[in-house]
Amino acid sequence: MKKDKFAYKALFNQHAFTLIESMFVLWIVVTIFLLFPLMIKTYAHIQRVITPEETYEWNIFLIQFRKELGISKSYTIENNHIKLLVNNNFVSYEPYGALIRRRVNETGHEVVLRNVKDVKFTEVGHKLQLVVQFLNQTKEEAVLIPVESSDANESTEFK
Repeated sequence: MKKDKFAYKALFNQHAFTLIESMFVLWIVVTIFLLFPLMIKTYAHIQRVITPEETYEWNIFLIQFRKELGISKSYTIENNHIKLLVNNNFVSYEPYGALIRRRVNETGHEVVLRNVKDVKFTEVGHKLQLVVQFLNQTKEEAVLIPVESSDANESTEFK
């Protein structure tokens, strides 16, 4: 009976920490602090992988738009949409709700960019500036230089 009381007193003694207890607590705290940056980095990486990146979609859109602008004979900007003359077809890029859509000869509906809040096509000198603001308030901008037509009589305006 006396032995049980001693074990009970030693177990629940709250007067002070022993050196072993202090070192054990210090080891736990240091381990947590060392793992904390790793956990934050892992969380950021997982979140980046899980959420679809608009920059990926933006880059694909830019590649397609730049390619089509490069092979076009002329272009015009009207009412915040652009029309290109490509292989005797009129290709237009225009905002449509929260999308940018591509149409050929005023028919079809090909979605080329989603989650768009605002889009602006402007001509600055001989350069074409494209500014897109997404629904999550990120803003992307591209400045493209159209290729000059080899035909001297070609203009950059539709008639």
